Amino acid sequence: MFSHFRILLISILISAFTFADTIIQQSFESETGYSFSDPTYSDGSGDYFLRSQNGDVDGTPSGMHTYTGLDGDWFIVGEDVDSEGVSEFTVTLDEVDASAYSDVTVSILVGSGGQQKFDTSDHLILEYDNNNSGIFTILGAFYGYDFANGDGTNGNLYEDTDLDGSADDGTPLGTEMRTFTYSIPEAGLLDLRVRMKMDSGDEEVAYDNIVVSGTLSGVTCDDENACNNGASGSCTYPDTNEDCLGNCLDGFPADCAGTCGGTAVADCAGTCGGTAVLSGCDNVCASTAVEDTCGVCGGNNSTCTDDCGVPNGNNIDRD
Repeated sequence: MFSHFRILLISILISAFTFADTIIQQSFESETGYSFSDPTYSDGSGDYFLRSQNGDVDGTPSGMHTYTGLDGDWFIVGEDVDSEGVSEFTVTLDEVDASAYSDVTVSILVGSGGQQKFDTSDHLILEYDNNNSGIFTILGAFYGYDFANGDGTNGNLYEDTDLDGSADDGTPLGTEMRTFTYSIPEAGLLDLRVRMKMDSGDEEVAYDNIVVSGTLSGVTCDDENACNNGASGSCTYPDTNEDCLGNCLDGFPADCAGTCGGTAVADCAGTCGGTAVLSGCDNVCASTAVEDTCGVCGGNNSTCTDDCGVPNGNNIDRD
């Protein structure tokens, strides 16, 4: 009787923890697998639409916010995207064949750096075309609104949970990237795209890690080393130095980027993987201070000038 109970319990646990297969993952770590509707651009500060990274690296706009929770280093970001005469920028992924899968979902990481600047006309929209129908269906959308004052201008960016074309009150987007997941019924050949429209400065939106998942029909995992042994679908395995629940294994603590056993560290400014160091004569983070002629750190030579204004001179005004 105990054996029958144990077998039943194991079967229930396997059913409860069915793992989906990753059909495609686009985290923008390379420049392949997707295309831009228009050439990317940046004025170096407040008007841009491009594939970018956090930190002070070549091509990163100086006004861009720092995002956390990214998948890898690269992501798509835009601010005031109509400054180049294009009202809306679109990124389209290469076609995905999901016809052999059931329970297909699409997830995306989304964040925003321009709080309390968005209007109702600003939006980020994820949508798909199924089997080359020529008709795109919205999966997820985000619009601007100021719920505190009931105003359609200078608000935050919120998810449109009921897809009625306007923001719904909830948690606004911020610089910590959040995952949003949507289902596609009866998926076939999928064309996925993300449309972005932000028409003013300080309206910045970023997205990353678009993942299409599903259960491969007629396949069962048969590997005792897999996280989903005995479950429907292809076998899945934990990431390096992690268990099946995503926890770091003993001896492999997470670094500042959340990578188990990683080596990334925060610099003196608190930026993970940053390059700022204690410097200058005042030994302050990223300081450029130097001693003046009088030996004063950050001074202006005023503490040791003689009566003629010469540093360390011996001129005396005898009048």
